[in-house]
Amino acid sequence: MEESKNVKNENETTMDVEEAKVKEDTEKMEIIPCVISAAKREKCEKIIHTAAIACGGVGTGFAQLPLADSAIITPIQIAMIVNLGKEFGVEITDSMAMGIIGGLSGAIVGRCVSSVLFGWVPVVGNVVNTATAAGLTEAIGHLAMKKFEEDYSTGNKPIKASKVVIA
Repeated sequence: MEESKNVKNENETTMDVEEAKVKEDTEKMEIIPCVISAAKREKCEKIIHTAAIACGGVGTGFAQLPLADSAIITPIQIAMIVNLGKEFGVEITDSMAMGIIGGLSGAIVGRCVSSVLFGWVPVVGNVVNTATAAGLTEAIGHLAMKKFEEDYSTGNKPIKASKVVIA
């Protein structure tokens, strides 16, 4: 027959040793807020908005040529992620940035589908292509910024390549 070992905590209540260890570990946990300076956030937002506007412009200009804009939009998004990384002291290579963008492939596929379906329609295609190119670039930028901010706030800097995964 197995006897359970008990301990008394500061309130003189009896608890199992495992329960006491869990409670002690939980009390030691520290929540670290993701806080960056207003200036850094403003600079990151400027990087994201600039890239989104550029991608929207490319989407407008290439709307009647389905998928042709991807060759120009992808390098803009890569540059955006590399520049966001620099703001957090992280050296991101083009291939790492491409991996981040590739992790959001569902969004990219959706943009390609909308481009093929509506891109050839004058005016409608331009509006749809502009909105999807700019909107997805904004989303990618904000997701990347959030990940960099979380790692920066928890002291994981410089971020290792294996940690730069956005899911």
